[in-house]
Amino acid sequence: MTTPSETARKIAGTFVEDDPSPKPPLTAWIQAECRTGCFRETLLETIQQQDEPLNVELAVVEKIDPDKITVRIPCRVADHESTSTFGLDVFFEINPLTHKAQRV
Repeated sequence: MTTPSETARKIAGTFVEDDPSPKPPLTAWIQAECRTGCFRETLLETIQQQDEPLNVELAVVEKIDPDKITVRIPCRVADHESTSTFGLDVFFEINPLTHKAQRV
C-alpha cells in the first residue's frame, strides 16, 4: 500500500505534522520501536483494519504500563457533513509480551 505524498496530503487537508515534543528515554525508545522497530508490524496489521487513514510513522507513545503500551496515532479525516477535514486521534493498546494490538 502506497501512502500519498506530503504535498498531496497538504492539498487534501489531511497532512499531520509529527509530534516533536521531547520524550523520556524509555518512551522515546518504545516510540521508535512502534514506528520502525519490533512493534511496527503489530501496529501496521491493526492499522490496516481501521477506516481512518493512519500513518504508523506518526505513532506517539502516550503511556507505558507493565502489561500494555498505549499509543496514539493522529490523523485528519473528512466527513460528508463537514466542509473541511478535522483532527482525530486513534488510540491503540499493545501487549508487549504477545505483540497484539487493539483499538481502544
